[in-house]
Amino acid sequence: IEENYKLHPNFLAGKYARRRTRIENEMCEILNHLGKRHGHSKRVGKFWVDITVRSEKTIIECDGERWHQDAEKDRHRDMEILNIIGKDWKIFHFAGKDIRALYRIRGELTERKLMEKGVVLVANN
Repeated sequence: IEENYKLHPNFLAGKYARRRTRIENEMCEILNHLGKRHGHSKRVGKFWVDITVRSEKTIIECDGERWHQDAEKDRHRDMEILNIIGKDWKIFHFAGKDIRALYRIRGELTERKLMEKGVVLVANN
């Protein structure tokens, strides 16, 4: 898969099915509620990122249990991504259980309420 990105599950889902995982869908709905325009399954070099919020120079990774079990590997990947797109971008990782908890209360969410809870969805400029 590393040599041929066209075999990567995110590429196949984005190209053929336009499908997202459940937690990616939930995060996209949270962003929609907050009025944040975003893209999904974007390629950055040899990597795929889950969600981009270009206006905020932010990448959001929706960390399901299957793909994000190694925090050190994720940190290394994040550094490589930032070397490609620029150090002024931010990358935030959200565990699936945290996304689901936010999704359940999305109707009440504002960026300010999220920040009060210590949750930052987008970078502060």
